[in-house]
Parts: sequence; C-alpha cells; structure tokens
Amino acid sequence: MRKATNCLFAGLVVALLLAECVLLLNPEVAHTFQTVLSVWGTFALTYGLAASFAFWVLLAVVEAIRGKRLSAAWLSFRVLTWLLMLALAGAATLLWYNLLHLRMFIPSQTLRGVAIAATMATAAALVLLVVGLFHYSFGRRGATISYALSTIFFVAAIVLPLVMRPQPAAEDAVPRMPLEDLPAKRRLTIIGIEGATLSYVLPAVADGKLPNFARLIEGGASGALKTVYPTESLAVWTSIATGKLPREHGLKAFYRYRFRWVQTPFSLRPRGIDFRTLDRLGVLNRSAVTAASRRTETFWSIMSRFGLRVGLLRWWGTYPAAPINGFVISEFFHRQMRERFDPPLPHLTYPEELTARLTPHAVLPEDIEAAALEPFVDSSVDIPGDTVPWRTELRRALADDMTYQNIGTLLRNEERPDVYAIYFFGLDAIGHTFMRYQAPDRFGNVSDAEMRKYGRVVETYYSRLDSILGGFIRSRTDEETLVVISGHGMDPLPLIRRVIEPFKGNEHLSGYHEDAPDGLLIFHGSGIAAGAKIHGASVLDITPTLLYLMGLPRGHDMNGVLLTEALEEDLLRTQPVTFISSYKNFLIEPRRPDDDTEVSPLDAVPDLLEIPE
Repeated sequence: MRKATNCLFAGLVVALLLAECVLLLNPEVAHTFQTVLSVWGTFALTYGLAASFAFWVLLAVVEAIRGKRLSAAWLSFRVLTWLLMLALAGAATLLWYNLLHLRMFIPSQTLRGVAIAATMATAAALVLLVVGLFHYSFGRRGATISYALSTIFFVAAIVLPLVMRPQPAAEDAVPRMPLEDLPAKRRLTIIGIEGATLSYVLPAVADGKLPNFARLIEGGASGALKTVYPTESLAVWTSIATGKLPREHGLKAFYRYRFRWVQTPFSLRPRGIDFRTLDRLGVLNRSAVTAASRRTETFWSIMSRFGLRVGLLRWWGTYPAAPINGFVISEFFHRQMRERFDPPLPHLTYPEELTARLTPHAVLPEDIEAAALEPFVDSSVDIPGDTVPWRTELRRALADDMTYQNIGTLLRNEERPDVYAIYFFGLDAIGHTFMRYQAPDRFGNVSDAEMRKYGRVVETYYSRLDSILGGFIRSRTDEETLVVISGHGMDPLPLIRRVIEPFKGNEHLSGYHEDAPDGLLIFHGSGIAAGAKIHGASVLDITPTLLYLMGLPRGHDMNGVLLTEALEEDLLRTQPVTFISSYKNFLIEPRRPDDDTEVSPLDAVPDLLEIPE
C-alpha cells in the first residue's frame, strides 16, 4: 500500500508537469486557478494514473531484482527522489523537444519561458539524481541538506514557470484606414498542389514525362520551396497566404482543444501528448480550426481591399467563407457535398448563394467510373490477401480535385478575376497510401506483384496534374503570371511509425510529411525572368512576391521577403519596391474577445478532417 501512495503522488506530479507544458505552449489561454485545475485534473485521471501504474511496475521490478520488498514510508523521500527524478527528466525531455520542433509555432514572447521551464526541469532532475546516488552510496548522511536542495529545486521547477507565464495581452484597437482602388498590373493565377516536390518533378521532366511542368520551368523561374516544421498543411498554406510564421498568423494546427470549464480553446498540442485519445475518452473536446482563429491578413484580403477581383477555391483556412471582392469556395465545400452533413454546414461559399448553384457541379466518389481508375492501377494483378482500399482512395482524391476544377473553370470564365487561386489536394491524399510503391526500396517488403499493380499510381497522378497545368498554360494571356506552389513534399513513413500506425487504425499509411522535404515553386509569364533559378525560397516569401507583382507594398511585419531572382530586371528597374508598416491598420477588424470561444459549426462534426495526428 505504501508503495502505491508513493507511485500515486509521483503520477500526480507527472500530470502537473504535463499541464505546465500545455499551458506554456498556449499563452492565449488565461492563467487562472480554474484553468490549471481543469488541465491538471484531466491529465491526473489519464496520464497521471498511467504513470502511477508504470512507477508501481518499476518498483516491483526493482524489488524482484533486489530479492526483498522495499521498506518505505507513505511518502518516502528515498523512493520519491527516484520517481520524481524520472518525472522531471521526462518533462524536461518533452519541453526541450517541443521547444526545438515547435519553435515556428510557439509565440515569440513564450519561447523564453519554455526554455526556462526546460532548463529548470533539467536542473531539478539532475539534483534529484545526485541526491539519490548520494543516499544510495552514503546512507542518511547530509539528509537535511539533501531534503532542502531537492525540495527547493523540485518546487521551483513546477511553480516558477507557471508564475512567470505571461497572461494573454489584449490587442489594441486600431483605426481602419481606407485604401484606394488600384488598376491591376497583371492577372495572377495561382495553382496550389499539396505534396508535390521538385525532387520528383525534375527527374520526371528529364525523362519527358511531365511536358507542361517542363514548359513552365524552362520558360519561367523555379526552385525548391522551404516549408515550416512540423509540416501541418493548414499552418503551411496559411504561411504561404500571409507571409508570416504560424505563431504570428494563428492557424497552427487542424484542431483546437477544449478542457472542461475552460472557455478558451488550446490551439497548440505539445508533441508527445496524445490528445486524440483524451478526446475519445471524453475528458476533452477536439474540433476543427476555422478561419476565425487567423490573426492576420491574407494576400486575397489585401488585394480585394485594393479593389482587385479575387477568386479563391479550396485554400486551407477559408472556412467560413468571408466577404471578398470576388468569390470564395471554402475547403469544406466538397465534404458537405460528399457527406451530406445534417444540418448542412453554413458559409461554405461567398457569396453564400453560390453553394446551391454549384452543388450540381460537384463530383462525388461514386460518380468516378471504373474506367477512370484504369490508368492508375493494374487491376488484372491478383494479390492474395490484398486489402489496400485503392478504389476508395483514388475515387475520393479524383472526385475532390475534379469538383474544384469544374467549379473553378465555370466561375473563372464568368467572373474573370484579376487574381485566381485554386488548390489541389489529391496528390497528397494518394501519397499517404501509395508512397510505399513510389519508393519501394525504402520499405523493403514490397513485392513485384504489388509494384505491377500499384507502382504507377503516384506517377499517373502527377501526369494528371500536368494536364491541368497545360490548360492554364494554353489559356494564359500576355499580361498574366502563373504561379505553381507546393508547400511541402512527402517522405516514406519511418519504421517506428510503420509499427505504430496499424494499432491506430492507419494500416495502409505509408507516406507522411511532418518532417517533409521541400516543396516546389514555379513562376511563369508576365514579369518573370525566363529560365531563372530560385535559391533559398521559403513559403513565407510567396505573399510578399505576389503583392509586388500586383504593384502593392509589402508589410514590414511579414516574415518573408521579395524573391527578386524570379523577376525580370526591367520590372525591378521600373517598379520600385514599396513597404507598409502593417496591413492590420487597413484591413483587419479588431479581434473580438469571443473570436476563439464562440461555437463553430464544425464543432458538431467529429473527425471532420480525416487527418491523423
């Protein structure tokens, strides 16, 4: 029984350390006693109890090795020294890991606090380790000093980071200033492709497989595009659209999390803590993030305010569709068409009446005939025990991309926007399942029969996208610039993930992009230097460059820069680079206090995004 009380106490400390980590990474949540109690209580009932059991097993193993039972008090300093050392070491590891991997997502004013917390947890763990070794070697000699040092470092490691954590600062109201309408310098067409990479495209172009990619690269400016890590698509494409890091624009992940009795949701999940399981257990609520959480302006809102007509389709972070000088088809339009949510999701498009009008143009997976799948898969190959859901995966990818392609063509021809941006998700969707057949040498267990059946899926999807690009090339006018963007590539799933994912229900997951290779960037047409190579471009540089191409100033508060390598010398010579302190003063309504706390229609739709964490 006494062993159990020590383990339980150490488990409660583990829960408190996890709560501290979550609170430090989410400074937008007010630091109150109720908040700390709610988060700690949630972890105490889950991770705390699990840690207590793990500690109990550990002590049982120690007893078995020693051949005798531990003689311990109800709360034994000797036992707790080792258990709390392990807890603090784990917390320090978690904090350092998140500090390194989420540095682009953690608010700048919080980075120092996380570093201090990680340092203090490390120091406290080392002190307890030294004290434990000292007592193991010399018995109770120097017990008073040991007790004092251990207590001081232990309490400081937990209390000081929470005390030093800043409270969320209210944003100052800024006056809205008018902007004059400007004539369009040129037309701008932006094609976003999720999951494409230059490391695949260039060899394929050299082999003559992607002729339209080849035309764009040879006649324009191209290069690899550095992404932000970890590669959350919502965060990446919002950085592309704003020129700012995730910690600045606010859309850090696909999900937000609500703890019981805490009004403000948490936007950043620490790596190493499984919130999905906690959601399934009912101890917290997980829901999809919407554009209401974005704290900064996008290239389409800026251009729209300058009087330019903008058309936007399927871009991440556009739901609910907001008013614009043009039209918006949000990223959940196809899901409503496919899943028939009841009640239907509102604000899928702007203007909203477009939803009913465009519904007949949506392509559903069941609309994709078997003949359309033949170029991708050799269905004549019979593989015993094959469970790959290739028909489902391909039909969904094709249907979704065809939906936006169809309605995009319709609206573009009708509205003739100055700026047109469309995004295709299909390549990424099929890459998650079929990566093993694109890079079989990285897996080692792909049979010849599997390669004959599935080996051309990714290649054929690239070819389909190449054909789409061909349509944009043929319709391009002399005063139009084409921009092809992929925010990241895709990597084969590492071995440890291949072992774990089947237990999470992702049996066929073989590609991921949490630490993805670079994406790609191609400019072609008006104002672009033909044959130029772009070096060191980042997703943050897209919006500053798009603004320049349309004759608009770059915001000083943007993290990206102008990609001068991509531009014609005549353009750079005749069009000066201009700046503005921030577009916030001109475009963005002051954020209301309830922007993050109001109920979203997406909250009622579980697992809406179908994206594994």
